[in-house]
Amino acid sequence: PPDSFLRIAFITMLLDIVCDSKQPKVILDGLSTVMRDQFPATLASYKDRMLEQVLLCVSEGVFTVQEVCRAIDILSLYYDNRKRSLETADKLWFGIVDQYKHINDTETKIAVFGALPHLKNSRNIVMKVLETKGLENWEQYETNDIVEILRVFVNIKYDRIDPAFFNMISEWLALNIHQVKEREILAMLYSLMQLNYMDRKLINTMEKLIKHKGCQIQEFDLVATICDYCYKFRVRSKVILEGASEYFVFHANKLSVPQVYSIARMFGHLDFHPTTGFKFWRELESILEEKFVQFRPVDIIQLLLSFLCLEKYPLNFSNKIFNPYFLDRMHTQEKEDIFLSRQQLKLYDTGMKLECKGYGGPYLPKDTSYKSIDLDSRIKKMANSLFETVGEVVGDYSRVGINVLLSFLPLHPAYIVDMMIYPTQAEALLRFGFKTENSSNIAVLIHLPQHFDRSGEHLLGEQVLRIRHLRTMGFRVMTLNYLTVKTKRTSGSKALKDYVEERYQEAIKGRKS
Repeated sequence: PPDSFLRIAFITMLLDIVCDSKQPKVILDGLSTVMRDQFPATLASYKDRMLEQVLLCVSEGVFTVQEVCRAIDILSLYYDNRKRSLETADKLWFGIVDQYKHINDTETKIAVFGALPHLKNSRNIVMKVLETKGLENWEQYETNDIVEILRVFVNIKYDRIDPAFFNMISEWLALNIHQVKEREILAMLYSLMQLNYMDRKLINTMEKLIKHKGCQIQEFDLVATICDYCYKFRVRSKVILEGASEYFVFHANKLSVPQVYSIARMFGHLDFHPTTGFKFWRELESILEEKFVQFRPVDIIQLLLSFLCLEKYPLNFSNKIFNPYFLDRMHTQEKEDIFLSRQQLKLYDTGMKLECKGYGGPYLPKDTSYKSIDLDSRIKKMANSLFETVGEVVGDYSRVGINVLLSFLPLHPAYIVDMMIYPTQAEALLRFGFKTENSSNIAVLIHLPQHFDRSGEHLLGEQVLRIRHLRTMGFRVMTLNYLTVKTKRTSGSKALKDYVEERYQEAIKGRKS
């Protein structure tokens, strides 16, 4: 039809004007228009012609780095087929790398960061450019620039990001903390947590924030995220923990259920008793009573277990969790959450029975069928390799057991002892546990780095609870530090034997370790 003929003629003419202009803005606007226009098959060649023109202009150096980045952005959505679009965008990488020396101002650097998600095969090359250029004059970055860089890193889920980038962002935040808005700090911390980054400077920055603003922090999610950060990276900072407990007491009624969970769970996990003490636990118990059904079952169990870690015994929740309604809810969760809930509920039930006189349980049936349980392979391997040394120290290999399951207790990693030293060979054949006389036995526990807080000085709440339960049952406890064992081993068998001997003697004397 004549109108389609006229349209073709008109588009051809426009295309000629655009392509001949050699003006980046005109060409990029044309490229953007062609991308949006739903061409019939007969006109698909116009897209190819525009693409050729862009490639030509980039190769001739007509486009600035920012214009190349805008072209990459447009081309990443150029075709209906996303894979084809990204392959097309990848062709422009040389426009960034060839103009490496012009990537100096902040705006250009951020444009290059913004192009990363649209590059696939060439991402590594462009990343190498940013590893140098992106770190130069980092003091000049504005808040929005840092948020954008982190957004890109989270977006590309890239596991080979140079730690120097994160170090730079941590430095920048420490320098600018007083002028960054709470919501922006929240975005930065949340992104860094997603990217699994933590350093001492970040801890100092969070401490400074909590110390200076404390209960005046308006953004509840900011405090919750700082607590999540400390939980994830095992940061046992007195400043943060005390500040968070005061914040909780002050704002308790205004916090959402996820915020309550984020703040409350870290105290038991990090084995820290807040000085707000009674007020803190009263507020927390009151919220749990009032909003019980709003919490996910797995989170409720985790919170109650964190109470137990700090020797708080929430007796009034027994009838809430050991009832058909709660157990039904528990079994409608995701598969992993059901497994974790059941495992941790057994630990809670047993722990309450062991430690709390007024507890009516255990409420859960005993494990009758033997099920396998995942134990950390590093601990299993080390226990096996220590068998000979421990046997030498006690003077009798037949008195040493490995991965010993305690009797009358649920199948839980906390109740599987890494190594057991029995008083006699005959007793090594017996089962020990909840209802037996255990005082002649020494339970040997091997502690991995992640059993401690970040400083390596304090055991986490779950490990403290495990030791306390073993002692409550009458066992003497001997602890071995995984890293110390590895270090001593490299120094020779005598150094290792001396270390094991020293720990053994301390356990015999009943010293707390």
